Amino acid sequence: MNYPDTQVGTPVPVSPAFSAQYKSVLGVTTGPKSSWEKTGCIGKTDWALTYDDGPSPNTPMVLAELAKHNYKSTFFVVGSQVKKYPEILLQAYQAGMEIGVHTWTHPFLTHLTNEQIVSEIMYTFHIIKDVLGIDCRYVRAPYGDTNDRVRGVIQALGFVLIRWNRDTDDALTNGKSVVAKFDAFMNQTVFGTISLEHDLNLSTAQQTPYGMNKLAKSPYTERTISQCTGEAAYGRKEPFPSNTSLSQTTVSAQTAIQTSASSIPSTISSLPRVSTTKSADKRMQYPLFGLAILLFTI
Repeated sequence: MNYPDTQVGTPVPVSPAFSAQYKSVLGVTTGPKSSWEKTGCIGKTDWALTYDDGPSPNTPMVLAELAKHNYKSTFFVVGSQVKKYPEILLQAYQAGMEIGVHTWTHPFLTHLTNEQIVSEIMYTFHIIKDVLGIDCRYVRAPYGDTNDRVRGVIQALGFVLIRWNRDTDDALTNGKSVVAKFDAFMNQTVFGTISLEHDLNLSTAQQTPYGMNKLAKSPYTERTISQCTGEAAYGRKEPFPSNTSLSQTTVSAQTAIQTSASSIPSTISSLPRVSTTKSADKRMQYPLFGLAILLFTI
């Protein structure tokens, strides 16, 4: 598949092929309420670390710290970042991390048309599949920006929407403020936690040891999203198999790998394939101190 060059800040161009495949989704005007989103872990002492906006050159530092504690996390990746750093996405997946969709250009989804939402999500879904050979089920909306219509589109596409219930505003506040909020969260075991971190910027990766050490000494048990919600990370089923096949319109990831490798960036097509059986705008513009600061040193 020819993936767009569009970067964060500009919505991805609408794909006619996706619009044809998901024609019935384009008319969605409503959907499930906010309670449909997965916002926390089932077990009240479970804590799921989640990282948004990568992959980036700083992701390996986060992975290294996770490995020290034998933690497995869930990474919600931006498609345009995957296009630039497919080998880092592969590294995260091979380290046992779960992978979810975080759109192609990190837009506010409520500001987009249904066609644009479909393209943002499906381009990202397919580039992940090209690199890893998996069918992701998780979607996280940038900024947590959803409404009934957006949730309806995501549900109709066959995805599970993952939110969070702990946010230190790491992208918008300084390190000391973030660490203070994280410390306060650690003392509250009232409900299972899904925390929001970022692996885009160096500042986040450098702060990781603090949070990891703090979590290791807390009453919480670190989990992945699949472990703490019971929702499988992979195995999305195509909701409209009777419609025009994406493979007939050059949008099939598998076809792209097998017959159109020249149209895929060489850094993607040359990667080793992984077994498919293996189980506020400022967030993208400012240093992301992540529960990654959330999990991090002052």
